[in-house]
Order: sequence, then C-alpha cells, then structure tokens
Amino acid sequence: MEIIRIDGRELPTREAVHDYFAACLHLPGYYGRNLDALYDVLTERAAPTRLVICGQAALSAALGGYADALLGTLSDAAADNPALEIVYEEASE
Repeated sequence: MEIIRIDGRELPTREAVHDYFAACLHLPGYYGRNLDALYDVLTERAAPTRLVICGQAALSAALGGYADALLGTLSDAAADNPALEIVYEEASE
C-alpha cells in the first residue's frame, strides 16, 4: 500500500494543494487542478493508497471553506473507491 502524508501546514494556497497532489500521485499534465478533477483521479486510482492527513487546523486557517471542500472531496473519493483510505492524525508541533 502506498502511504501519502498530507500536512496542511505545507499547503497555504489552492495552487499548493494541487501542486502537491499532482506530484505525489504522479498525475498527468492534463490534471484539471480543481476538486472535481482530484475526485476523478482518486476514484479511478486502482493502487491501494492511504492518505494520512495532519495539520487540519493550519489547512483551515489558510484556505477557509476550500479546506472543508478539499477534505469532503477526499472523504467522498474514499467512500467511492475501496482502494483509497483516508486517515486523520493530529499534527505534532
């Protein structure tokens, strides 16, 4: 299983979120860099993958409602793809 750590403290902008996902998931150049496109690539992913998310408070502080939409997109994708697991951790300071 591939384990990908997502630290919200390192994602201060929407652009940084999509840059990060594009890099760590090795997404093609035509990745749409929006939440609908992220949902699509996550639900199509066949390789077992665990996304470990920490730093939620920092993510919310930086991105506001977009952070909530992002986390909702990740949860929805995991509900629709049995190969995808989302784990939430407390961020260590």
